[in-house]
Amino acid sequence: MMRCMVLLILTLTVMAAAWAAEVTRLDQFTYADDTALHAVWSPMFPEAPLSLWVGQAPGGGNAMKFACPFTRGVQRGSGDRKGSLNLLRAGAIAFDFYVDDPAPIAYCSIYFHSGDGWYGHAFPFKKGWQHVVLSKGSFNIEEKPAGWDQVDTVRISAWNGKAQDTFCAIANL
Repeated sequence: MMRCMVLLILTLTVMAAAWAAEVTRLDQFTYADDTALHAVWSPMFPEAPLSLWVGQAPGGGNAMKFACPFTRGVQRGSGDRKGSLNLLRAGAIAFDFYVDDPAPIAYCSIYFHSGDGWYGHAFPFKKGWQHVVLSKGSFNIEEKPAGWDQVDTVRISAWNGKAQDTFCAIANL
């Protein structure tokens, strides 16, 4: 009887780990062109446009490039992806992130809007590509989000640190 109980607990633990490790690809940036990208993603500020960066992501895939024209006084280079997402079962958010020149950037962040609030997380950055993994439990809560199962917007941002232009890119979200 004791062995059956131990076996049952072990089986349930393995099943829970497999369930929690589910991977959902939010965006691989496989758009045909900038027009197709703009049908899904939009810049927060028109002065900071978004574009498809073909074949430049790690592994040779595409990325979304976003301008950070800080000499124009833009607060942040930023892209928004609208659409309903259920991220309740996600344990972490992972993506590849590129910074052309980190000097003018104060910080970078990713946000998930839900209900009347946001889940947000700043992340470290450096010149070139880096793989970023952020535990969902470490996100900050702003205002009153409705829950990870009711996400309606993803926002990626690089914040103005000084009046110098650069660009960033995101891939494999």
